[in-house]
Amino acid sequence: MPKYGINKAILLGNVGTDPELRYLDQGVAVCSFRLATTERVKHRDGQLVDRTEWHNIVLWRQKAELAQKHFRTGTGLYIEGRIVSGSRDGPDGQKRFKTEIVFDHISTVDFS
Repeated sequence: MPKYGINKAILLGNVGTDPELRYLDQGVAVCSFRLATTERVKHRDGQLVDRTEWHNIVLWRQKAELAQKHFRTGTGLYIEGRIVSGSRDGPDGQKRFKTEIVFDHISTVDFS
């Protein structure tokens, strides 16, 4: 059995929320936003239906600042990154789970 694996996500979609930029204690920039990917599937009755998945995207440092400056809701993006999962306890004591895509490569796409 291999010791190591591959953790790679490739997404092509549209920015769903304007990027939110914040700075950590030591001045490190982090930017997050949601990306929508939509696929068209055939329903049981034969009708085509769009199914949208929402992905949490995280960018760090200089790329974070550039994303906040240049990306807006609706911007088409191609993203390569790795999947990172985590959990925390919410204010109500319930465990909250979150899965994010931390970028490795990102570029804009014109869908027109």
